Amino acid sequence: SLGSTINFFTADTLALTLDSSQNATFAGNVAINGSLLELGSFNQFSGVNTSDLVLSVDKNNAGGGSSFDIQMDGATSAFYINNSRNVGIGTFSPDLKLDVESADTSVFSGTGYRTAIFQSTSSVNADKPGITLGYDTTGGGIIAPSTQSGATNFLGFWTYNSSWSEK
Repeated sequence: SLGSTINFFTADTLALTLDSSQNATFAGNVAINGSLLELGSFNQFSGVNTSDLVLSVDKNNAGGGSSFDIQMDGATSAFYINNSRNVGIGTFSPDLKLDVESADTSVFSGTGYRTAIFQSTSSVNADKPGITLGYDTTGGGIIAPSTQSGATNFLGFWTYNSSWSEK
């Protein structure tokens, strides 16, 4: 109907459309030159043309229940920080300061599976030494060295009593 949209053109090229619901569609990139981006009552914005990447700040507009969420598929949290400042990787409800959840099926050994790995990427450590965290399907947790090569695969525990020493 007449007046249901407003189109803005530059050099005979459509640049912006405002529809009757007050939605704006930009034909090109949008640049924010100020220091503040206000998203109104729905604090979520998406990148990627298919809306697969979603970055949300206080997604449910809960005020005191503020959160930060990154989704790679538009639905599942890849990285989440809740209002208690708990960080979730693979979960949108982290129970602790760092909560890593994974449905990964990377076999560590036998019935053991990896959940997280912390490795050195330093050039002096070509075999990537570190720690693997995981679980065994029989019910136990796993803490193991993550060295990928070499004959020595040990896990050391260190304590401090005026100096560091291995126990």
